[in-house]
Amino acid sequence: MKLLAGKDVLVGVIDVASDVVRFRAAVSIEVADTRDFHWVATLLSARVKKLDASFKPRLQEVIRSDSPAQLVITPNKSL
Repeated sequence: MKLLAGKDVLVGVIDVASDVVRFRAAVSIEVADTRDFHWVATLLSARVKKLDASFKPRLQEVIRSDSPAQLVITPNKSL
C-alpha cells in the first residue's frame, strides 16, 4: 500500500481492514520508519475494532527504508 495523504489513506485502510476481518488475517506493515508503523497500525486497529470488536489482528512491524510502504496480509489458513 502506497502511503497517501488524507482521505486516500483512510479509504485504503478501510479496504484493508475489511479484508483483515473477513479473512482473520495477520498484517505485516512495511514502512520506512517506526513512526509510520505506529501511525498506520493505529488507523488499521481502530477500523478493525469498528468492524469486529472481538477480533485482534496480529500486526508486525517491518522497517524497509529502501522500498515503498505496503501492507501485506496473510489470511488465517484454518478458515
